[in-house]
Amino acid sequence: SRPVQGDQIKLVVNLPRIRNNRPKEEFRPEGSAFHIDCEADGAPPPEVSWIKDDKIVSTNGTLHIERISASDQGKYECVAINSEGRDSLLTFL
Repeated sequence: SRPVQGDQIKLVVNLPRIRNNRPKEEFRPEGSAFHIDCEADGAPPPEVSWIKDDKIVSTNGTLHIERISASDQGKYECVAINSEGRDSLLTFL
């Protein structure tokens, strides 16, 4: 019998990588707004979320605080996850 030849399939997978991977320290006065985007690349496309105090505070890659208060101060972690792994970025407010 002859070997069957068919179409070749190329599967590309990549670990997620956050585009701006430097930790940041942000200073804002109380009562002001704060907005920061976290974007990541990967295959399959990663899910991006923001975490503070072990709780998810945003699931769309954008962290937005309408009016900053003392309780908003702390460490925020952007996490990008896909089936191949994860990447993270810290921001301090």
